[in-house]
Amino acid sequence: GDHPRDIDAGRAAGMPTILAAYGYLPPAHCADLNAWQADYIIDTVAELGQLLAQNTQHAAVEQMLT
Repeated sequence: GDHPRDIDAGRAAGMPTILAAYGYLPPAHCADLNAWQADYIIDTVAELGQLLAQNTQHAAVEQMLT
């Protein structure tokens, strides 16, 4: 997400959260991105693809082992 409410909504739904630290970010919310408490922080769209690919591979291996 690119707003604290996006991260809050993801956490409330029990989902992993990704803070997109690019594009639209309210200036008042940029001081401490760690305060958003997202599971991951990415700086580019390319990082999103890498993160999703990494986690998809990890989940597939876990599923094979169970």
